[in-house]
Amino acid sequence: MTTLEAILKVVKQDDADANEETKDAPAQGHAAASSAEAPETIAKSAPPATQIQRVERSKKKERVLIVEDDRTITSVVKYFLELEGYDVVVAENGFLGLEAAKLALPQVIVTDCNMPVMDGVAMVKALRADARTQDISILMLTSGNSIDDETRALAAGADDYILKPVEPRRLVARIKTLLARSNRNQLAIVK
Repeated sequence: MTTLEAILKVVKQDDADANEETKDAPAQGHAAASSAEAPETIAKSAPPATQIQRVERSKKKERVLIVEDDRTITSVVKYFLELEGYDVVVAENGFLGLEAAKLALPQVIVTDCNMPVMDGVAMVKALRADARTQDISILMLTSGNSIDDETRALAAGADDYILKPVEPRRLVARIKTLLARSNRNQLAIVK
């Protein structure tokens, strides 16, 4: 379980938002929160400079947002994506996923379809309606295996649809394909 405040501590925000929040926060409290949430791969005895470098390097990673209400599935997906070198942000329902997407601006969102508060299809529609998030690639990962479920998700704007249980290699391959397609589209727009 997480809160928006916890997400805000680990998600890179745009400069304007970051400046607004950090100028009122005490510097020591902010540093303590950052080091408390540092990745487990950093040794506990590592100096603060090492932790800061680790955080700086992670900003260059491609970011994936996982929106899933099942903690086990979230843990598995997060683990395998982090092994592949992705920066992973997690939200437990569509409403929190929508807010996290606006703050984190991930390159890819992996979402379940059936969740409390706001389901995946409603979240996808809201993401596609917002200019800030409309171009984020969305992969629907769900147990809904009917043609109607898949058609509804794709019609809402999902870019891809795969079924649970999670097969890590298939999931990573689909994410890489979505990222490559997104990168090609961005290059075409620039030209």
